Amino acid sequence: MADATGSDGGNSAGANGAGSQAGVQGGGDAANQQQAQAPQGGAGTLLSSSQESTNKSEAQGGGDAGAPAFTIYEKDGTLNKAFLEAFPEESRAAFSKVASRWKDAANLAKGLENLNWAASQKGFERPPEDAPQNVKDAFNTRMRTLRGVPESPDGYELKAPAELPYGTSWDDATAKEFAAFAHKEGFGKEEVQKLAEYQMGLESKRMEAYMKQQDAALTEAFGAKRAEALKNASAAAVALGVDVNDPSIGNNASVIKLLAKVHEKLGESSFVAANGPSDGGGFVNLQAKALELGKQAMQAQAAGDFAKYNELNRQQSEIARKLASLAKK
Repeated sequence: MADATGSDGGNSAGANGAGSQAGVQGGGDAANQQQAQAPQGGAGTLLSSSQESTNKSEAQGGGDAGAPAFTIYEKDGTLNKAFLEAFPEESRAAFSKVASRWKDAANLAKGLENLNWAASQKGFERPPEDAPQNVKDAFNTRMRTLRGVPESPDGYELKAPAELPYGTSWDDATAKEFAAFAHKEGFGKEEVQKLAEYQMGLESKRMEAYMKQQDAALTEAFGAKRAEALKNASAAAVALGVDVNDPSIGNNASVIKLLAKVHEKLGESSFVAANGPSDGGGFVNLQAKALELGKQAMQAQAAGDFAKYNELNRQQSEIARKLASLAKK
């Protein structure tokens, strides 16, 4: 699955790493590297230049020492337009893409520090297996921070979407289990949320294909008598106490065909008779047993126990014959 956050971070860090290595090959120490990388005229970075300007202004009495020189982020976490426009037009979009990952100056500073560290570590080269554990731990911690891994699984904030694909359901227990797995493996919050959205999209497509398949199966099984068969299956479901609105039943062609078969074996009179007075243990009791066997057969089929399904179906057929015999008397 695509790692959008990790990929961007890797590209940025890789580019910065190349720049850092080039400075080292030039033979300069850390101070010389900073001078070599600074814009012409010794202006330094945009942030350092702004800070130097602010410090000079304050030293000359030109500003309130307690007031910030500028606002990087608005209260809603978006980048301040005036601050962004201070960047050269050719680099504005690149900085915006990086800085938009964070929502406040403190996290921006921390993130840039991590990117700088990554650049100095030959990109994202993993420490060798025999590296000291503290080196491995430091690498893993930095990588988790760069990827935006929350402090705990709850930080992923996985919640059921406002609208679920038809025929699907949201399971909080499964969501928590996935969040725990993602946190252990170091998945970023944005990655996990995109994966959840992608999974919902897959479920929607799967259900659409499933519904078409079931619809075609019913048409093939009943043909022109489809409407009548569905009506009979519904009547059998009600008699069995089965919820026809349950998608696993009402949208399952195999279950619908089974219910229609139950209705066919028992006949319309059998379902009507079940609502009438007791006949002293004959017809009504046999019908109740047949309905119970039908319900058990349906459960066996859903569980994939076809040996049990076939046996229950056989028993139901015998009762159906007895009912037919009683109905003639």
